[in-house]
Amino acid sequence: MSIRLKLSLFCVTIALVPALLIGVLTFRSYSGSFRHNRIAELAAIAELKAEKVETYFASLKVGIETARRFASVREALPRLTSAAVQDELHADGHWETLDPQLRHLQSELGLSDILLVAPDGRVVYSSDRAHRQPHLIERLPGPAAKSLARRRSGVNFSEVFPDNLNGGRPGLLVTAPVSDAGGRFCGVIVFEQGIEPVYQLVQGRAGLGRTGEVLFGKRTGNKAVFITPTRDSAAAAFKKNVPLGGPTGVPLQKAVLGETGSGSELDYAGRRVIAAWRHLAAVDWGLVVKLDEAEAFSEVARLRVLLLFLLAALLAVCALAVYYISRSISGPLKRLAEGARVIGAGNLDHKVGTAREDELGELSRAFDEMTENLKRTTASRDALDAEARERREAEDALRESDQRLKSHFENSPLAVVEWDSGLVVTQWSQTAERLFGWKKEETIGKHIGALNLVYPEDAPIVESTVQRLTGGSGEPVVARNRNLTRDGTVIECVWHNSVLLDGDGKLSSVLSLVQDVTEQSKSEEEREDLLTELKRRTLGMDTVFKTIPYLLSLHGPDGKYITANPALVKLFGMDPAKAPREEVAAILKARLPDGTPLTLESMPSSRALKGETITDFEYVITDAAGRDHTLLFNATPLKVAHHVYGAVFAQADITELKAKEAELKRLNRALRARSHSNQAMLRAKNEADFLTRICSIVSEDCGHPFVWIGFAQHDEEKTVSPAASAGFETGYLENLRVTWSETAHGRGPTGTAIRTGRPARCRDIGSDPAFAPWSEQARDRGFKSSLVLPLLDGGVAFGALTIYSGREDAFSEDEVSLLAGLADDLAYGIRTLRLRAAHKLSEEDVQRIAHIGVWEQDLAGGELVWSDEIYRILGLDPEKAGAGRETLLSLTHPEDREAVERAYSGASGGRGRYEVTYRLQTPDGELKYLEEVGDTFYGSAGQPLRSAGTVRDVTEQKKAEAVLREAQAELERARRLSDIGTLAATVAHELRNPLATIGMAAVNIRRKQKDPALQRHLANIDKKVSESNQIINNLLFYSRLKPPHFEPVPILDLLEEALETAGGNLKLFATLHRDLERLRGLHIEADPLQIKEVLNNVINNACDAIPPEGGIVAVSGAPENGGVRITVKDSGCGIAAKDLAKVFDPFFTTKAKGTGLGLSVCRQIVDFHGGEIALRSEPGSGTTAEIVLPVRRAQAPA
Repeated sequence: MSIRLKLSLFCVTIALVPALLIGVLTFRSYSGSFRHNRIAELAAIAELKAEKVETYFASLKVGIETARRFASVREALPRLTSAAVQDELHADGHWETLDPQLRHLQSELGLSDILLVAPDGRVVYSSDRAHRQPHLIERLPGPAAKSLARRRSGVNFSEVFPDNLNGGRPGLLVTAPVSDAGGRFCGVIVFEQGIEPVYQLVQGRAGLGRTGEVLFGKRTGNKAVFITPTRDSAAAAFKKNVPLGGPTGVPLQKAVLGETGSGSELDYAGRRVIAAWRHLAAVDWGLVVKLDEAEAFSEVARLRVLLLFLLAALLAVCALAVYYISRSISGPLKRLAEGARVIGAGNLDHKVGTAREDELGELSRAFDEMTENLKRTTASRDALDAEARERREAEDALRESDQRLKSHFENSPLAVVEWDSGLVVTQWSQTAERLFGWKKEETIGKHIGALNLVYPEDAPIVESTVQRLTGGSGEPVVARNRNLTRDGTVIECVWHNSVLLDGDGKLSSVLSLVQDVTEQSKSEEEREDLLTELKRRTLGMDTVFKTIPYLLSLHGPDGKYITANPALVKLFGMDPAKAPREEVAAILKARLPDGTPLTLESMPSSRALKGETITDFEYVITDAAGRDHTLLFNATPLKVAHHVYGAVFAQADITELKAKEAELKRLNRALRARSHSNQAMLRAKNEADFLTRICSIVSEDCGHPFVWIGFAQHDEEKTVSPAASAGFETGYLENLRVTWSETAHGRGPTGTAIRTGRPARCRDIGSDPAFAPWSEQARDRGFKSSLVLPLLDGGVAFGALTIYSGREDAFSEDEVSLLAGLADDLAYGIRTLRLRAAHKLSEEDVQRIAHIGVWEQDLAGGELVWSDEIYRILGLDPEKAGAGRETLLSLTHPEDREAVERAYSGASGGRGRYEVTYRLQTPDGELKYLEEVGDTFYGSAGQPLRSAGTVRDVTEQKKAEAVLREAQAELERARRLSDIGTLAATVAHELRNPLATIGMAAVNIRRKQKDPALQRHLANIDKKVSESNQIINNLLFYSRLKPPHFEPVPILDLLEEALETAGGNLKLFATLHRDLERLRGLHIEADPLQIKEVLNNVINNACDAIPPEGGIVAVSGAPENGGVRITVKDSGCGIAAKDLAKVFDPFFTTKAKGTGLGLSVCRQIVDFHGGEIALRSEPGSGTTAEIVLPVRRAQAPA
């Protein structure tokens, strides 16, 4: 093997191995990161869409909560119920007070109908007059019946159902109970709504590409039913389903089972997709957002191809570099050896020295020096031979030059033809033989015309070329024409002709280098034919181009527009096919949504013309009329044999869609502001605070910079005086002069709204003449438009709510409608607060509304007086039970009695204020939580005169706090269990490999060493490795625990298997008793592997608890209340009270060996099955474990 080959192999190996390794690792890292990011993006889209849906249902819930508290509803429902009994329901007088408010609410929330239902389930009111005849007096099944049964249970959402009164469209019911003015249940209010608004909330396809879709589903039995159309079937809603536990439709299965997550799964059609799923708890639906993996990870596939190309390029570069380096080393060595042979043959004038500064250069120069010394010793002989040598060298050089010229002539890739001034052929190369088919000996000496090389149609071109060559100018001539070969084949050639003149300046000969360009010409023709065909087909699709709403265009390889459909021409305001590409780009001013300009190079169209498929690129243009449009750009390159010959661009104008999304956000903010304003009205203590709070809510929730409320004064100038404001205004109100008179200062939107009693808008503050008195101040503060809503009382405005926006024409009709409702609520709140301040509510009404009772005691005489509300809270009859501390103490919970007595004794002794919270059981057995506050009042001499205080029923508050604490504890436990599971999986993985190595080492030592003492140590190592592996298996089981796979299971068989396993490990001093015959033939729906794990853990724990003195393990089972109860009891030492509360915690154990995961795993499995597991134990009395499992699988709540 030569030095050059060795160096080449070594260098290529050194260069390529690291490059290959780095490329593979980089690709794997990038693809993993890209996959994670794509799934995270999909999860974010799912979260956004779920939030939209939940916000929508929350708005319905807020709406029905508000409606059921309407005074008109609470007063009318008992009256309508009575009218229904007397068959007088169709009298219009019953609906006059309800129709304006409820029909306005129906329109405002976009509902199909609002129904009122009597306690017996009959419909007594419908806001939709078309529905009154079929609805009235009919009994309402389903959700309303649930609300009637639960009476005070709150808001309920029904299953989706086909609404026959609305053409069979899917719909749902929202129900809530209604109480009359006395707080008694008097019926149900029902919102009837189609689910089309829910579909519309999630229709946006941003980020979902071509194959992405959004699905809803619900659980029905053991199936997940689609409630929206699918990409494959528009009729899939309520008809298509996937079985739970099946291999397809996994994301929807998980969503309807209450899970939230994301990942790669099979969809309903068996396609591999990435998906994100969410459970919508409000309506018990599942939401799935998915995208085909082929589309999602197309960029990774392209990256793989690019990486392979780069590796190939790197290999080529390395090969060239290695070739150069090896040649630079081996070349001088070869020349040195050749020089040595020449000098050895007697040529002492030969030099091998080089100018290199390395060792090879020094060696060659030393060799030349040695040759020079040798030459001086043989100078006389060299002188004699000099002339002969020079002659030989001249002959050799001439011969070598002739050979090189002949070699170039024969091996040139171009055909070489030489002819003299008489057009006689003098030279004919081998390439010319192959090109034209004529042998050299057949052409030399013949006239070139006799060879018939010229295609007849191109004869004028050839004649012109010959004339130019023979004209005496001596200039070279290049010509392109068609030629004929010997067999008549037509080829296209380029002739590069150079002229040789004699001493007289006349033509001596012409040397022609002929290039065959036939294939190149065909390729150019095919390209032109392709573009022509594309144009023809596009013209053939003229009907589609004219009718399709998308913007379509066809482009050549240089990006120039070939044709564009009418929709694109109309939007651009010009025909881009009639202008250069650069001019079109300059007119449209393309830019990203954030305003970043796009050049021709940065536009995705440039990438498409390089062969890349572009999907869903969003950018903004300005049309010829100056209007901005947001476009969604898609492009497909046109390729033939891997060459890009153009591209098809398809764009969609999503400007209106973007505007609708922004409008929806504004409406949601307005709806949220109205909800918050209703809450503020309920909490308001005085008018000033209420007005300020409303201004803050509108400013903060709706995002408007300034809001103020003013009242109309009936003075001479009819001024509007500001009462409250919120937002950024910096002295705006102080200098504001607004009236509601017919003057310049009264013709603005505020004065107009008060005069007319209707909303007034200023769409552009800068150009509206009616706003001229205030426009300069408003513009200085960034206000560009305004909306004024009148505050009405009996149809007459007494004030106005004025809202400013930082955008021109910012208020849509829908937002005005919502804000007008808010203004109506505000006016109602003002009237209520003023009425309350003017007349005061009676003390009893205040107590009843607030659930607060009042007491007072004369300390001198000892007389104690309770208000009626205290009697109601205690569940006592004022006629039968007198007020007294002894009565209240007798009802107080025993554990709280001492604290209450201590508070009372302090108050009786005149020791001032006290607060105490305690439990109380009413005579009918209801447990309540009460909060009592008392204080002592003193005379002028400092003597205590009387005590007074309040008793408040805080039962519902305590229940809510308990539920919240339980939920927080459960959430913390789930988080902790998740963290522990992750840790367990990591630890198990890190320990298993070292243990396997230790085990293999022990086996190898045992084979080679027979020492008995060493064998005992090796046996101990095997035992410890086995125990460690068992611990690792427990850890992995815990970390990989998943929801069960349910199937019918004979419970007795599982118990027998567990007992057989335990019997093999049972201690000699333990006895096993069983009582299981009542379970024979009983099957339960469960996961057999998981239930067997539970039984093995519990029975093994009982066996381990038996002391050396002996004991009994008793296992029994029996059916119980639709389930099965399994009891495992041991006579061991028992568990201490301080440890009993921790036995189900992960990693807690009282054993010398073990992981402490057994009972924690058991509890999770039993919880998955909807059952219960509990331990009872006392030290010295053994332990009893009880497991209760349902026979039928627990269903998720509807």
